[in-house]
Amino acid sequence: MGWDRKASRLTVCLTEKAEQGRANAELVRELSKALGAPVEILRGQKGRRKLLRVGLPLEEIRRRAGGEWCDARRSCAVIAEGGAGGDLMRAEPREEHRLRQKWKKFGNLLMELEESGAEVLVEGKRDRIALQKVGIGNRITLISRRPDDVAADVATRAETAAVMTDFDDAGEELAHRMVEALESHSVKPDLDARRKLRALFGVRFFEELDRKVLELKEKIERYDR
Repeated sequence: MGWDRKASRLTVCLTEKAEQGRANAELVRELSKALGAPVEILRGQKGRRKLLRVGLPLEEIRRRAGGEWCDARRSCAVIAEGGAGGDLMRAEPREEHRLRQKWKKFGNLLMELEESGAEVLVEGKRDRIALQKVGIGNRITLISRRPDDVAADVATRAETAAVMTDFDDAGEELAHRMVEALESHSVKPDLDARRKLRALFGVRFFEELDRKVLELKEKIERYDR
């Protein structure tokens, strides 16, 4: 177990398999024991990224979690919130607080996308690479054929598809056509992640996303030096 200061998260190594809630039970049990405080999983029960409620101030969590990093095969990246975390946040400069809130929203978005099990649809290979670099682990499919053909293929694997085409005229038109095709094949189209990523990072083309995320991370890291 250890606190990753740069990423502002707690990493806990687990030995149980993620089957029938065993890994989650181990996480709550061992983390409660290590921190000496109650722990509750708020979000991310099915993913590696989790949002927790811990009955301690965030600074105290950081102090008690200052252990060695481990090399277990299975590890769970945890974004931890302390019971008195609000006091710490109010003490931050306004710009730092804004940046950290943006990073937190991005982490929540990754969790939501992972939990949804949605297949992600993009226009090109560079878009796919950029999304993979920022931590999107969902299956990513290129819209390299007619939207109807892509939708028919997706329908054999997923119930939901997150459309992430660019925000230029061509990308907007393709998103509209892709939504219609998905609905015709009884696949639920999701445009929320696309909108949220644009709101957070101001992207026009998704191949820019990894650079935008790195810029945000570097800005936050300056406050941790």
